Amino acid sequence: MIAPYRFYHKQWSETLEFWPRKPEPGKDTFQYHVLPFDSIDIISKRRVSLEDQWGIEDSESYCALMEHFLSGDHGANTFKANMEEAPEQVIALLNKFAVFPSDYISDCANHCSGKSSAKLIWAAELSWMISISSTAFQNGTIEEELAWHYIMLASRKAHELFESEEDYQKNSLMGFLYWHICCYRRKLTDAELEACYRYDKQFWEHYSKKCRWPIRNVPWGTSSVKYS
Repeated sequence: MIAPYRFYHKQWSETLEFWPRKPEPGKDTFQYHVLPFDSIDIISKRRVSLEDQWGIEDSESYCALMEHFLSGDHGANTFKANMEEAPEQVIALLNKFAVFPSDYISDCANHCSGKSSAKLIWAAELSWMISISSTAFQNGTIEEELAWHYIMLASRKAHELFESEEDYQKNSLMGFLYWHICCYRRKLTDAELEACYRYDKQFWEHYSKKCRWPIRNVPWGTSSVKYS
C-alpha cells in the first residue's frame, strides 16, 4: 500500500523498520537508504515531527489520532459532504491541478452494495495511518503490537474498498490532493498544490516502471507477511 513511497526513498518495504540499521546479507542488491535510527538525535527529531504535525506525544495520543482517521473525520467525511453539496466545485478544484475524470470522482463518492463505505479519499487516509504507525514505532513512541494493530485495520479496510493496487494508488493520489486543497490547516498557493500533486504522482510512476521487489508479485488482497 505504501510500497511506492518506500521504494522511491530506498526504504524497507515490509517491516516497521523502514530505515533499517543495515541490510541483511543475501541476494538482495537494492541500495537501501540506511540511517542509525536508534541514535538519540534521529529519535528526537522524529518525535518532534510527530508532535508538531500530528499531535502525537505518547501511545494515548497516537491511538486517538488513529481512531480519528478511522472515523473519517480527518478528511473522508469532508469529501463526502462536499460531494453531496457541490460536486461540480470539487471536480473543478481537483482538475485544476490534475486530470481525474468527473465520473471517477463521482464514483468515489457513491456507496457500492456490499462495501462498508464509499471509496471517498480512504486510500490517502489509510496510507497516512500506516506511515505514522511505522514512524511512531521506530522512534519509540508506541510498541510494535500497537503499531501492527492499526496497520492491519488500515490494510483490511483498503483491501475491502479497493479492487486493485492501481485502484488504491489512484484514489490515494486524488485524496492527498483533495486534502491539501480543502482540509489542510494552511491555505496553499496554486503552485504549492501543483507541486504536492507532482510530488505524490512520481512515487507510483517510478514504482510501476522500476520496482522489481517480490512484493510486486503479491496479488492484491493477500499478504507476503503473516501476522496474528
